[in-house]
Amino acid sequence: MTNQKKRKAIFPGTFDPFTVGHENIVLRGLDLFDQIIIAVGANSAKKCCFSVEQRIEWIRRIFAGRPEVRTLSYTGLTVDFAREQGASHILRGIRTSADFEYERAIAQVNKQMTGIDTAFLLTTPEHTRHQLHRARHPAARRRRLHVHSQSHTRRGEMKRIVVGIIALIILHQAVRAQGVRLHGTAPDYSGFSLNIETYSDFVTRSRRLMASFEVAPDGSFDIAFDVDGTQYAFIDLGSMVAHVYLEPGADYEIVLPPYVPRADADRFNPFFVPEHIELGIANADGANLNKSIRNFDESFDEIYNRHAISLVPRRDVAMADSLMAVLDSVAARNPCPDSAFFAQHVSYRKARLFMAPRMRRQAQVWQRYFASGPVLWTCPAYWDALDMLYSDFVADYTRSRRGRDLARCLGMADCTFDTLSAVLGADSLWARSKVRDVLLIKSLYNAKYTGTVASARADSLLLGAAATAADSTVRRFARSVCARINRLKPGTPAPDFSLYGIRDDRVSLADFAGRFVYLAFLHSDNFACRKDMTALSTLAKKYRKTMSVVGVMTDENFERFEAAFKKQKYAWTPLSFHAMQRVVTDYDVVALPAYFLVDPDGRLALSPAPAPTEDFEPILNDCMRRHRSDKLKRQPYRERNIYDIASGGGADK
Repeated sequence: MTNQKKRKAIFPGTFDPFTVGHENIVLRGLDLFDQIIIAVGANSAKKCCFSVEQRIEWIRRIFAGRPEVRTLSYTGLTVDFAREQGASHILRGIRTSADFEYERAIAQVNKQMTGIDTAFLLTTPEHTRHQLHRARHPAARRRRLHVHSQSHTRRGEMKRIVVGIIALIILHQAVRAQGVRLHGTAPDYSGFSLNIETYSDFVTRSRRLMASFEVAPDGSFDIAFDVDGTQYAFIDLGSMVAHVYLEPGADYEIVLPPYVPRADADRFNPFFVPEHIELGIANADGANLNKSIRNFDESFDEIYNRHAISLVPRRDVAMADSLMAVLDSVAARNPCPDSAFFAQHVSYRKARLFMAPRMRRQAQVWQRYFASGPVLWTCPAYWDALDMLYSDFVADYTRSRRGRDLARCLGMADCTFDTLSAVLGADSLWARSKVRDVLLIKSLYNAKYTGTVASARADSLLLGAAATAADSTVRRFARSVCARINRLKPGTPAPDFSLYGIRDDRVSLADFAGRFVYLAFLHSDNFACRKDMTALSTLAKKYRKTMSVVGVMTDENFERFEAAFKKQKYAWTPLSFHAMQRVVTDYDVVALPAYFLVDPDGRLALSPAPAPTEDFEPILNDCMRRHRSDKLKRQPYRERNIYDIASGGGADK
């Protein structure tokens, strides 16, 4: 018999305090792993209610008698600690879709950098509530804590616990204040499921789901969710996209426009741009910030467009300065006194006027608006101004005399992101590391697609930023960018789906585990799609033992889809996208037909894949051979012996 290697995972977190939800994740994780290390993060920059030693002691008491659970503290990167401990997985608990979107980006970067996988466990319903007074009930309190024998020490300990509980109550009230509510009536959308989305970042502009809600049969809807600061959000409404600025603690009675479906010809037209409108707000309190921004932007656009020739080609600095004074009076006529966000919006709209005649004085603009100020992660006006100033910073700066050292650094084979940042920081103009790193990350992402920096080099530097950038918010920003560039890359996990077939059976990608999946996005009215449907049947029959062919039909009318495929029998599996329309977004489908090949491990083998009529079979056979070869390398052949025969075991067939 051979010794089977133990599966080890780390469960990282601050655990201030360790809750019943945390305990539940660990206990369920033991069904998956032989050993779990609870990794208590020691972060000197973060104020905690309890010391690291206290947290470790309480957790160890909870799992006393369970040698398979260890508790250790760590500093630095979680993936580095996981490698030190020989862990193959990082264990994470997921409460909401927002948790998943955030953790997925980190998990993908960790996997690409270190090969360490992340295992997600959904929290049980009783531990999913967001309210801190419920969720943050310390698990350790279920057991009597015998901390010290001296009475005065015990009193001191109890005092700290009481202070901690008070702090949690205060924090709970603060978290409650972050909620927003959207409600209203829109009969045109009855029965619709609508998504409220924002951008993960304003560089890649990857969509991130904030909340979803169902419109009742009578047209009413009411949704509440948390936001972290003022956020720019939008809702896809068929042929239109409605945007809104959401403030923490605000109540919005929203008015949706009459529903106009996007025509089939437009839905997968890569050149189609939906009409962007402002989301209607009926109540005055909710409309305050949005109204101020709308009125200011209307005046700004009118002023900027009327004087564009004088501002840009003629570089009339005096006119730009006088127009900025005019915009100050416009802002004064549309006050939003309680909103720092509005003041920031006005400032960076004015920055565009300031820089229009000064585009050859980029250093002056940078010094005035970006060098010493905070990074405004959620303010679109900030990023619009930064884009206007440096659309391709790497190309512009490395061609200048000041950028020679940066150009040399980029040309070195062993150049890292930290080295690049340090070289740029030697120039006093870029002394502040946080905003310097943000500019570098944005510029490397742009340079990857303009060809200024080789794609592989840009990817490597961005991954380095995600791992080693000095500021945690910058690392999170870099992870978001990395998630976008790694999205749908061959070798990455294929986005899952759960869709209905013609027999009303729910089908997900996981149902095809262990087989290749040739995934097609089709429309029954599209000539190219109809031509490929017969070829798909031929493929499905020929490779029925090793590959499933799945067609996601994007027809708007579900009844028509159902009738068509019950009448016409195909050898492949037709599914309707109605139950999960975002599947076309998950796969970035902008034109039809579109094809992907998923390997038996659920990873993208070809993204995109050729059409069945485009010499697909030789490429498919090559992918299958490589997958078999890789599988043999991971699971080398072992000769069977008499014990295997007796027990029915042996090598994989």
